This record gives sequence, C-alpha cells and structure tokens, in this order.
Amino acid sequence: MKQLIVTILLLLITMIRVADAKWAYDAIVDPLDDSVSYIISTGTIDGDPGLLLVGFNNGNGNLWISVDLGTYIGRGTSDYGLIDVQWRFDKRKTHDNMWWSNNKGTGGSLKTSSSVSAFLQDMKECNTLVIRFTGYDGSTETRRFSLMGFTLNYNKYIGKFVIPSIPSE
Repeated sequence: MKQLIVTILLLLITMIRVADAKWAYDAIVDPLDDSVSYIISTGTIDGDPGLLLVGFNNGNGNLWISVDLGTYIGRGTSDYGLIDVQWRFDKRKTHDNMWWSNNKGTGGSLKTSSSVSAFLQDMKECNTLVIRFTGYDGSTETRRFSLMGFTLNYNKYIGKFVIPSIPSE
C-alpha cells in the first residue's frame, strides 16, 4: 500500500512539472536586411541542459525547429551532417532516424520542410517530447521537454506569419 501511494505521488509531481512548461518569446531583427525571426522556446522538464526552439523568419519564409541539447554531439569530423537521434511524443511510437542536422555544436535541427511540418503537427497534438542521442564521449543522453502551452504560443507568436502549403496532387 505504501509503495502505491509513493508511486501515485511521484506521478502527480511529474504531471505538475509537465504542466508547468514555460515558453519564452523573442523577436530578433536582422540588421542587414531588417527581416525578423520570431522564436518561441522552452527548457527541459528535468532542468537538464537543453532548449527546444521553434522559429519563423519573415525574410525568407522559413519555419524551423531546433534543439540545443546542452552538450557536444557528434564524435568526429565524419559526423558533420546527419546524426542518429531517437525521439518520442507522449506514448507514441519511438522514431529512430538520421534526419537531425548536426551543426558541430550542441544541437541539431530538422533537415527537411516535410519533417518540420510533421514534427510541428505532433508538437501541437502531444504533451511531451523525449529526445535521446549520443554525446561526444559516446554516452547516451536523454532530454525531456513539455509541450504544454506550445500550441497557444505558436498560434500567438508564429502561426499568424506561416502560410500553409497547398498539398501537391
């Protein structure tokens, strides 16, 4: 009985942390062409290093999703380009793919616009995102992000600028 109560309390604490996601907003003006990048971002649930960012640039019309994982990724010069990343939305199927583009730093970004559209739709429908990757030293790292409040912030700050694409036949 005692173990059941502890388990329930731990689940409630986790649910409260997930529901307490904070999304920050920023608009950055490029001094060379006066284009504006509108960005919303949130940190990890557990306080681990990491940042999930979604942005739109009104100059080139690009919508992008990027993750700063808070640690160096890639294990050498041959890792430049696509890297192995696993991710999961809520309790949905885990994806294991190489579509994250490594910028030889601490994070990656989605590679194609079709990936951005599908990923964005999942972000709107789900409450959590878990990302697992291999760090520079070969260790497996996991980052969890709450998506609570994402849709509201996306619609308020970015969605009004994005022109929906017309599906091709």
